Amino acid sequence: MNPTTETVACIGGIVLDRKARVPGGARPGTSNPVSVTTATGGVASNIARNLAHLGCRVSLFSILGDDDSGSTVLRDLENSGVDATAIMRSRHHPTASYTAVLEPTGELFIGLADMDIFEDLDSAWADRMAQRLAECSVWVVDTNLPGRTIERLLLTHKGRASVLADPISIVKSERIRSSLAAVDVLFPNRKEAAVLTGLPAETPEEIAKAAAELRRVGVGTVVVTLGGEASICILRAMAACFARSLRKKFSTLPVRATRLLLDTRMPCSLAPSTTLLCSDWPRRASLSKRKIPLHQI
Repeated sequence: MNPTTETVACIGGIVLDRKARVPGGARPGTSNPVSVTTATGGVASNIARNLAHLGCRVSLFSILGDDDSGSTVLRDLENSGVDATAIMRSRHHPTASYTAVLEPTGELFIGLADMDIFEDLDSAWADRMAQRLAECSVWVVDTNLPGRTIERLLLTHKGRASVLADPISIVKSERIRSSLAAVDVLFPNRKEAAVLTGLPAETPEEIAKAAAELRRVGVGTVVVTLGGEASICILRAMAACFARSLRKKFSTLPVRATRLLLDTRMPCSLAPSTTLLCSDWPRRASLSKRKIPLHQI
């Protein structure tokens, strides 16, 4: 995409992701030999690095521990082209981490999450960041932030910014419930959409109804991700709003860039099988791996 003077603010989690695979299968109560891989993760962090890779100016608002892990992650982010000057360092908590112990098949045996550090991103922190955030016309928010902090940011300091939000998990999605009316584009998966609406969201028809309910409570545009198929669901009435909310900031944007906001664990591309599910289901429109102006979506 063409370089832009607009800045995207990614607000939320930076997590050190560790995967410990047990070749012979995990055995409780004893030592298990494992093969460990480590990478920088966290939804806001992943989106920031992907957008920087696409040529966007992006600032990351988050927190790291004042430890070796935090220093390593900070260098990784800076080398990726992310503005990391708004990242705090904590002397009281280690850098957030998630360790997944995996069976030989890749199935999760146990997951260990140390995320206490994000409690430091409180309402007072939101107030301190408000002036810098006001310089960013697009915010991408994840729910690693405490619920009160999300409320403070979106209901007090949003201003004219366009807010795109990822609920990230069934449990953490509850944190954004009280702020939904301030969200311009919401990216839940089907389970998160079900939790936020109290409606089933399995079939295309049910997903469309859940998205309509989220729209009814104030969300501008709803994009429901459908797991490994990399599919999305946008109610037709909202598609134009979704396009305008980004086209005002960027003249053109690769379709793959919207993909990064749908599933940050996937490569920087939009699968050819991705389907746009409209309110007049079962009509479908397939999107290909090509750059198109957003107004054509």
